[in-house]
Amino acid sequence: CVCVLLKPPSSLRTVCRSSDTVPVFYAALDACGWLKHIRSVIDTVVRIVGYMLGGSNVIVHCSDGWDRTAQTCSLAQMLLEPYYRTMRGFAVLVEKEWLGFGHKFSDRNSMLHGETKETSPIFLQFLECCWQISQQYPRAFEFNETFLVTLHDSVQSCEHGTFLGNCERERVEGEVSTRTQSFWSLMVAREKDFRNPLYNVGEAAHQGVILPDLSPQHFALWTAMYCRWDAESLARQRLREAQRHLRRQSEHSKLRVSYLRHVVSVQPSSVLASAPCLFFFFF
Repeated sequence: CVCVLLKPPSSLRTVCRSSDTVPVFYAALDACGWLKHIRSVIDTVVRIVGYMLGGSNVIVHCSDGWDRTAQTCSLAQMLLEPYYRTMRGFAVLVEKEWLGFGHKFSDRNSMLHGETKETSPIFLQFLECCWQISQQYPRAFEFNETFLVTLHDSVQSCEHGTFLGNCERERVEGEVSTRTQSFWSLMVAREKDFRNPLYNVGEAAHQGVILPDLSPQHFALWTAMYCRWDAESLARQRLREAQRHLRRQSEHSKLRVSYLRHVVSVQPSSVLASAPCLFFFFF
């Protein structure tokens, strides 16, 4: 029920701001029930995927068809199809399952002409589910945490016209496509910032279905989203600094591999036989 979700985000903000000790923090986090909702959504999605892999057809429909339906169907497709774990695939997924099927962005996010009584963090919950799953499969998603946070901020700020209105008809009548900038244009322009440096689509485990573990220990507070304005609660190493460091490491490793391949190609076999450490490192 959408009404059930009205309280947890507010309670979650209180948890992030006022919990001074570890026991108090975890007790308050459990009491607010936010992670329970997140796990419940992912649990439902895993069940849907399980039925489909077993050869069954699945019909998904909530009371209205634009909240839980959008959440579960889009997440199920993300687990089943690697394309939707890329940036462009994710854009197609959001356009198709959320914008195309009429998720009420204005009402759910309490925009200027939205209904306050219908405010509920349905899309935020979807983004967090994506983040929680990506923590278990850090090399299976082309986009990173910064992309998800930026997307959430775009929805809340109305900076881009992509998420204005409650349905496609309202966006067409408001000439949103010609009068505003699309968020996906920003995605393309900042593709390097939004790319996950650990992404490796070449691994067999990332080319097919992924199934997240539902054990409680795999669900954590999304600090980059909820604690980003609290300097004391953030890690001392910023995300972008870590990404730059990983890129430098990757580039350095590629140079070393290139050099070793060159050595292997130009040195006679007798010389290579006297350098066992070279082969040990390369393999």
